[in-house]
Amino acid sequence: MPETIKGSDAIIYFYKNEFIPFGCATTFTLTTTADKLPTREISNTGVWKTYIPSNLSWSISLTGVTTIVDADMFTSWDIIDNQVSFIDILTQITFTDSAGNIKSVRGNVLVDTSTLTIAVKDPVMSDFEFTGNGELMRFTGSIPCDSEILTITTTGGTG
Repeated sequence: MPETIKGSDAIIYFYKNEFIPFGCATTFTLTTTADKLPTREISNTGVWKTYIPSNLSWSISLTGVTTIVDADMFTSWDIIDNQVSFIDILTQITFTDSAGNIKSVRGNVLVDTSTLTIAVKDPVMSDFEFTGNGELMRFTGSIPCDSEILTITTTGGTG
């Protein structure tokens, strides 16, 4: 029986002079969406509509976030500062699948919604909604590689 893919070590990073781990979330959701355009030509489909893919978009949702407050960390307040200043944030999410492969996505996000839940004597919890602003990079590992070397051939003399 095939094994269900499980994610572990899921980390979201925000860029502040370098990629800084943000915190732990009970749930994070990455959603990609493709718009579609109906085709006007009907061929071999009878009365059924056909579509072609159009624009792509993506978003991230973080629920139940707790952060560690440290001068060097990217905090919930930094996110709110970027939101009210209309500044996008470079972010990266990595997780390890059940086969031990690290999978990552990276891109700029705009902050749509930020919610802080504060209860006396409990950790401050945060929920955030982000919209991707531009391309979503997808890659294996935690550092993207712009090019791939498939073969190396060396020729030479002695020594």
